[in-house]
Parts: sequence; structure tokens; C-alpha cells
Amino acid sequence: MNNTQKRIHESSRFAIYFAPEISSVLHMLGSQWIGRDANSGKLIKQPKIPDITSEYFYKITKNPRLYGFHATLKAPFQLNIRFTLNDLQDHIQRFCASIQPFNMYLKIKQADQFLALVMDPREKKMVKLASNLVKQADHFRAPIQQPMIDKRRLSVLTRSQDSNLLKWGYPYVFSDFRFHMTLTEKITLPSARQQLENAACLHFSSSLNDMVKVSSISLFCQKTSDSDFHQIQRFQLGK
Repeated sequence: MNNTQKRIHESSRFAIYFAPEISSVLHMLGSQWIGRDANSGKLIKQPKIPDITSEYFYKITKNPRLYGFHATLKAPFQLNIRFTLNDLQDHIQRFCASIQPFNMYLKIKQADQFLALVMDPREKKMVKLASNLVKQADHFRAPIQQPMIDKRRLSVLTRSQDSNLLKWGYPYVFSDFRFHMTLTEKITLPSARQQLENAACLHFSSSLNDMVKVSSISLFCQKTSDSDFHQIQRFQLGK
């Protein structure tokens, strides 16, 4: 292993996400909402929200902006030192070849005091895709370290979620998986939460009325612990 590969393994995290096609309206709207395009890396002017200051809106979209507009399929992980980035990319490519594109509908929902775009939890194709990906790509994940376990346990986890955390490095997999595209951090003021929900419904209205095609999944990378996640490769399904 050369020094460059070693630095990648030690300092970078990778994640496998659903991210809308770059040319899609949903990608444009989501990037505008959080204030950053995860593909280009460019900051984007956010929409104005009635009765919400731009400073507050920027603040409560900090984490979504960090991670990029996405839905988590396999949560951020450090690469196991036995593998290279090319190994991971080749594996994802082979995985995607056996999966056919499908469609879904999205809606805005308040969940645990934050806003997200969610789909019908009974959508079996997305659940199956995420579950198979977690299992089939897990050997690329470096073992989860105790500080991350402790951080995750700051949230109230069920017994199955805690078991998932220890075995798969993330609590919300398999029966605990909930597809969501995070739009805000926790909003403690109910009035602000309702105003932002109304604004999100209006902002994303065109994408809420139309089916969203799931035709690819994406590999994101965070180079250092204080840097943003960027989309580094898109993998087409069925190819």
C-alpha cells in the first residue's frame, strides 16, 4: 500500500447515497434549499422564506449542507485498509448492474422535529436496494470505533437499532431503514417548523406531484472530518 492510499483510508469517509440525477428538477430544488450543490461543490443562494431570517435558515440547514442533498443507503464509513477506492467503485458498479430502475413518490414530512422528503415506507424496491447494499458492501467498511458508537448512542436507540450499530456500523438499516432526504436540522420552535414545512411544500411542489425516477446511486466522499461531502461517482442501475 502506498502512502497516498494510506492517507485516503485514514482521513476520508465514503457514503453510498441516492441523489437525484444532476439534470433533474429535484436536484436543483434540493441544492437550492440546503445552499450547496454536492456535485459541483458550489454554494448556492437559498430561497427566501416568509417570516424566517436568512441567517436562521442557513443555520438550520447546516448539516444537510454538509452531507449534500441525498438519502442514505449505506451510511458514511472509513474504508477498510484491505481495499482501495477502486475496489469499492468496482463493487458498486457490479452491484448496480443487477438492479432495474424504478419510480417513487415523495412528500414533505416532519420527523423528530426536522423536515425531510420521505417516500411510502412500504416501497419494497427501495428497501430491498438499501438492505442488499448494506450487506454486500459491508466488508469495505472499517470497523466502527468506540467514539462513534458512543456518539450514536446519545440518541435513544431500540434494541434492534443498537444491534445494527454494532454489527453494521449504523442503527437504521433493514427493518429500521426509513428513506428520507433531510432538509433541516431539528427545529425546536413549532411555529418555525410549520412555516418551514409550508415553504418546503411550495418549494418542492413540482417534484411532489411527479414520480421520481431512481435510475442510479452515488458514491460520496468526505476527505477530512471538517470538510463537506462531495459526489464523486454516479452508478447507473441496470448497467
